[in-house]
Amino acid sequence: MSLQARRLLGDYVLTFYAKYLLEELERVLSEKFKLPRDLIEEYIWLLYQDTITAGGADPPPLIIEDNSDIPVVGAAMRANADVLVTGDSEL
Repeated sequence: MSLQARRLLGDYVLTFYAKYLLEELERVLSEKFKLPRDLIEEYIWLLYQDTITAGGADPPPLIIEDNSDIPVVGAAMRANADVLVTGDSEL
């Protein structure tokens, strides 16, 4: 693992993911942070190594203004997450 990827990874603990979340992360790292493609791919690969999948069934009925947040909250619920960390002010 490159030092640059390790710095990006930091000292966090990610306990679940859904494919949707990693696709969104990949998009944000590319478009907003302008990270190089190879670094993004390495980072995403690292995340896959230390996480569990919270996918499968449709999310439960949720009342959320932004429908794109439903997969995020649904994945957290299916994974029985204790905490959901997000920059989204609605969540």
